[in-house]
Amino acid sequence: NREVLNNIARLQKLDIKVKYYSASVLNEEQIEKIVSEVRSEFGNISGIIHGAGVKRDKNIEDKTREQLDDVINTKVKGLKNLLKATNEDNLKAIVLFSSFSGRQGRTGQVDYAMANEVLNKVAQKVKVLRNDCHVMAFNWGPWDGGMVDSSLRKVFINEGIGLIPLKKGARCPIVELTNDNEGAVEIGIIGLIDGKEALSSSKKA
Repeated sequence: NREVLNNIARLQKLDIKVKYYSASVLNEEQIEKIVSEVRSEFGNISGIIHGAGVKRDKNIEDKTREQLDDVINTKVKGLKNLLKATNEDNLKAIVLFSSFSGRQGRTGQVDYAMANEVLNKVAQKVKVLRNDCHVMAFNWGPWDGGMVDSSLRKVFINEGIGLIPLKKGARCPIVELTNDNEGAVEIGIIGLIDGKEALSSSKKA
């Protein structure tokens, strides 16, 4: 909460008008209401960033149906609700936070992998339907921070998976949004394991 408030304060110092709402992305009525209020105050909604996600890592035989639904719906139903609520808006950008696990897979994350690959496929479809909109699904590798603590960091390094530096990773969506590139929809971002703060990316139109 402190981080959110600090970021809002930083934006306001730049004379940027900010509204912050707290809601469940799974609640269609809440999303519709918030989007309507935002539209009433600011006009046409021009962009969406969908970064919601939860993980319930377990081997598939140990997962309950409720855990599977929780992981999949947060990303898939959440996106459906956002797209439905903004169906009539002239969106200029749709940014989805997917994961490299959608393509590479990972032990204990069958549901998380499925949910993220659905985001990739939806991004491809939305790009066809909204050809004038900048649609991107970022397939993030693990970040060097946040949910990745020191023990998990060692696991990734031992598996040969690099970590994304926080500051450089945060700049990736900004760079892609301001770059009229090859029209890539799926963008893979991973860290490099050489002690350098660098990133490697791959793009799929």
